[in-house]
Amino acid sequence: MKKTLSLILALVLMLSLNVTAFASDLGGSKDVTAKYEQNESEQPIYNVDLNWGDLTFTYTETTTKVWNPQTHTYDTTTTGNWDKTEAAIKVTNHSNVSVDVSMSVAPVQGTGVDVTLTGGNATLTAGEVGNVDGAASVTGTVKVSGKPNGTVTEAGIKVASITVTIE
Repeated sequence: MKKTLSLILALVLMLSLNVTAFASDLGGSKDVTAKYEQNESEQPIYNVDLNWGDLTFTYTETTTKVWNPQTHTYDTTTTGNWDKTEAAIKVTNHSNVSVDVSMSVAPVQGTGVDVTLTGGNATLTAGEVGNVDGAASVTGTVKVSGKPNGTVTEAGIKVASITVTIE
């Protein structure tokens, strides 16, 4: 019985070592794929024109003397006026991105000259391809008034500072 059992066990071991592999179950095919991708980027380019108008204002006083024969004195009349009362500051956006523009004025006190600024604050849209003349712009207007006191000389002095900020 031991011999029979040993013989069966040897036969089982022998059958387990003999494995057949079928080649038709191995291998296969796979497609090779190529792709094309185009990346286009646009860098922001800033190009802004800042046109300062003539910010020099001249106040002229004219004194007229008329002889008074009864008092043997001159009767004087003085009138004064500005050569102009306003000037423009214009900002034009030729960039490919929008920009924010703000203008402000800081008057110098004690000169007798009043300086104001109106307008000049806006968001200017980006330029359009081929439309140079249609570029977005904003204009601020500087105005002067009043009668200059003795601190204002013929050579001229600063009566205000204008600041233009572009972001």
